[in-house]
Amino acid sequence: MRTLCAVVLGVVAFGPAAAADDKADKNEFAKKIVGKWEITKAGGDVGPGSTLDFARDGKLVLVIKEGDKSRTLKGSYKLAKDKVTITLMADETESFDQTLTIKKLTDDAMELVDENEGVDVLKRKREA
Repeated sequence: MRTLCAVVLGVVAFGPAAAADDKADKNEFAKKIVGKWEITKAGGDVGPGSTLDFARDGKLVLVIKEGDKSRTLKGSYKLAKDKVTITLMADETESFDQTLTIKKLTDDAMELVDENEGVDVLKRKREA
């Protein structure tokens, strides 16, 4: 009986703190992710030199570098704990989603892991 009481008290005492930590992490990610990021090491289909521009309002612009050419895709993103779900519009009628895990996010560096365990390494791109 004492063990059950201790477990219940632990959940009551620390449960809200864990929820607050999750909210704090999400807010921290939301603040740090905003801005333009350049892929320096690609673990997926989008190569180095490509950029992701995360706007504060949840919009996203992906510029894919392919040699001398580039292609721009617009979309949106949502954060949930350490996950970022990106929705990109391939054309007017077709979109696709991808959920990435945020492995690292600092003021100047980010690492995103896709569902195939590919790791993209990004650095914040400072505008001149």
